[in-house]
Amino acid sequence: NGIPTYHFAVVCDDQAMAITHVVRGIGHLDNTAKHAVLYDALGWERPQWAHHSHTKGLSKRKGSPSVGDFMRRGYLPEAIGNVCLLMGWFPKDGKELFTIEERLADFRIEDLNTAQDASFDEGKFAHICRWHMERAETERVLNLARPFLETSGFIAEGAGRGTTDPLRPKLLAVIECLKGKVTHAAELLDHLGPFRTP
Repeated sequence: NGIPTYHFAVVCDDQAMAITHVVRGIGHLDNTAKHAVLYDALGWERPQWAHHSHTKGLSKRKGSPSVGDFMRRGYLPEAIGNVCLLMGWFPKDGKELFTIEERLADFRIEDLNTAQDASFDEGKFAHICRWHMERAETERVLNLARPFLETSGFIAEGAGRGTTDPLRPKLLAVIECLKGKVTHAAELLDHLGPFRTP
């Protein structure tokens, strides 16, 4: 909104948190010069700045879903991280399915995409999320799915929680059977039909 205190606050906040690298959207490129002047005036060491492409389909200012929206539906964080990393960077070996830990050694800020815009590919997003869901621990997927299973009435609240609860192995078997077919935990509800009767 034109108020200069925003830039002052950003610089002070980053300095207070000992931020060394700032990676942000290309829309902030103009702000970098202002922030550099403020760092210099305050006698602080500048962080390293990197600016990545706009992401069509995931812009917080254009009504797109946020990371929080995906998390509330039961998407796995590692799947979201995999997709986000591919939107601004691509591995030299061409392998698109990975964990962030597998790619830490390969990632270089200098290799970020320099295109003006990157598109959010919903088909690729679903494929990557399904791959991660299939490999996730069944118990972890059950914990993600529990609120959806309880709200839908598939299980009673708290059912199958204890290790001695006879429902627990059945729930784990259902999740094991279905987790490779879904992209997120809430989607399990679409596949429960055959399991709703004894």
